[in-house]
Amino acid sequence: MLKNLKQWFKTKNSLIAAIQRLDKELDEAKDKAQEYSNAENHIQALLERNRIMYKEKCVELAQLNAKLHNQQIQSENKITGLQTIIKNQADDILQLKAKLEKKKQRYFKKGKK
Repeated sequence: MLKNLKQWFKTKNSLIAAIQRLDKELDEAKDKAQEYSNAENHIQALLERNRIMYKEKCVELAQLNAKLHNQQIQSENKITGLQTIIKNQADDILQLKAKLEKKKQRYFKKGKK
């Protein structure tokens, strides 16, 4: 009976040691799982922040494109306006040249008489 009792304690101590080892491994696994969960949460937060920044940059880019387009239109309008002014001045010069030519012809005709 003493032998059976010793055997029983050995088995019991062996089981307790196995349970303690498994319990320790379980705690370590839980710690690792928590670390991975924390890392995943951190990565998700970074991804979300990057998505928000990307959307903000897209809006900013769209605004800059619109501004550039408006400046382009204004520049084209200024060029068109300047071209019109130059054309009108050229027409005025040609008219004045024609008037001057007529006056020269009249003057020289009067002078020949």
